[in-house]
Amino acid sequence: MKRLLFIALLGLSLIPELAYAQRRGRGRTPAISLGFTFGAKLGGAFSNFAGYDAVYKGQPQSYAGRFGPTGGGLVNYRFTQQISVQAEGMYTPRGANQSLGKSTGLKETVFKLNYFDLPLLGKFNAKIFYFEAGVVPAFLLSESATKDGVKQTESTGLKGLDIGYTIGGGIEVPIGAIFGIRYVRSTSAIGQGGLLVGGQALENSVVQVTGGYIFNHASSGRGRRR
Repeated sequence: MKRLLFIALLGLSLIPELAYAQRRGRGRTPAISLGFTFGAKLGGAFSNFAGYDAVYKGQPQSYAGRFGPTGGGLVNYRFTQQISVQAEGMYTPRGANQSLGKSTGLKETVFKLNYFDLPLLGKFNAKIFYFEAGVVPAFLLSESATKDGVKQTESTGLKGLDIGYTIGGGIEVPIGAIFGIRYVRSTSAIGQGGLLVGGQALENSVVQVTGGYIFNHASSGRGRRR
């Protein structure tokens, strides 16, 4: 979590410099091109399990989050200067570290889950700020579980598709740089049965912090108007 906060603070520290560079280079805020734009994003993801079984105090286990890199590409279509839709393809790690407590004789099970996300978003832009919300179909790429340092061969019982929702926001400056933070949560249990905590109903919970660049963000100071 500290690494995720560091990335967020680093991105925030760059915002004044980006805004100054934009003002100096343009003299005023240019209109952003309407239509299609393309870009790439890279950052970090902090994941954990959520849901009733993850927080119920009567259960012997507890969970600690995991941190990993995330990244991918995006396609945005802007209808107006304020309204746009966006589709992305993102690699995102998920999972958690499960602790069963000293009384069980087991120390920890590490669940490493890797997904390919296809976020479908609606975006509202207010000058350099944006807000987004949408759905996130996530396809399971790989899974592994390590119990007390020993890799397990038993299936985790995960579904191949995890449908989630997302909400977030960030900064998008006319020179093309973007910085954002997003929360993603499953809409239902990711799997029941198997090694994954003995059949409990758990959900994925992920916070993503990313930076990136829009390649054809604004071709001129006037932009393309309709």
